[in-house]
Amino acid sequence: GSADERPVGFLSEFEIRTATLVGKNDTLLLHAVQQALFGSALTWFGQMQNSDNPVRSWSEFKTRFYDRYRTPNQIRYFRT
Repeated sequence: GSADERPVGFLSEFEIRTATLVGKNDTLLLHAVQQALFGSALTWFGQMQNSDNPVRSWSEFKTRFYDRYRTPNQIRYFRT
């Protein structure tokens, strides 16, 4: 949840760690990521899942997560 955390690194590491446990199952990935998040990121996820527009797929989660937590500097870095 803090500004100095690395959202791209978090998701990459998360996918590596969960690959053998849950594979590419969206439902299991969303349950697992909820256990891995903390602080403001966990609050954000909980509010989103309890809204009228919850995340329904892993791809959608990643898009929303990046939109929320990636900084302009990180975006420029990964585009170069």
